[in-house]
Amino acid sequence: MMTKLRLQDQHPGLQGAVADPTVTHVYRPGPRLYYLPVLYEGRIPRRQSFPPGPRSGLGSYSFHYCPFSGNLLPGDLWDTRIDRIVKLGGSKDLEFLDDGRRMPKWAISEDWWIAEGIGPVHDEEHLHELKTAPPQWLYEKNLPYPGYEHLVSPGYKISQDEPDHYCNGLSTIFSREYYMFWYLPHTREYGPRIIDPNKRIDHQPIRILPVSYCPWCGTKLPKSKRPEWETKVRGAGFDPDNPEAEGFPEHLLRDKWWRTKKKKACSPVV
Repeated sequence: MMTKLRLQDQHPGLQGAVADPTVTHVYRPGPRLYYLPVLYEGRIPRRQSFPPGPRSGLGSYSFHYCPFSGNLLPGDLWDTRIDRIVKLGGSKDLEFLDDGRRMPKWAISEDWWIAEGIGPVHDEEHLHELKTAPPQWLYEKNLPYPGYEHLVSPGYKISQDEPDHYCNGLSTIFSREYYMFWYLPHTREYGPRIIDPNKRIDHQPIRILPVSYCPWCGTKLPKSKRPEWETKVRGAGFDPDNPEAEGFPEHLLRDKWWRTKKKKACSPVV
């Protein structure tokens, strides 16, 4: 009997994230694929799920570890499924991949790979690289539009403060603002974007669903600073739920407030 392969076997937090249309975590049961949608400027996300209907040109970036438990996910069956479809008489030009309405019904659910007894499938070499290889680029060299951040729309503002955890996988994610996974320096939190699927992404506020583990290397992420941050924000007379408010203290939107505190705590008494 196969266990921990279906969505219903995964951590409740992951199940809730993929069921919530406002959270940019998506699960495709047919290829057993967990991913982040790639949301470009000017696009209205609307539906992130698949199928049915056209994909509208949305790209994706898959992740390999449960961001709520750190457990390795069972591995995607994208190529295996395509091979099955072609073998069984499906379209050989693969144009069906752009429109869920052309996909065979059996290929869009978990039923086919459960029936065939396909267990975990992993690219061990790739997983090893994600866990052990250093970031592909230095963080400050990896940010989009360096020197032109003031021209970036509010919905794509990426932190200029380097995260405590910055691995090989995250160096790719943070190289493009279209990948819907963010780091909030003021609360030291990582997570998928929370969006309004009926509005353009360009000017949506930056909100995330905080997660506990890196989805690309499985590392336990640093503890959130949100409780302390909210106390400081309220003490300054502002609402933590509205960091876009006029006059909101700039230093409370960076990591300096807690990094400075951390350094002072570690300084020897003279």
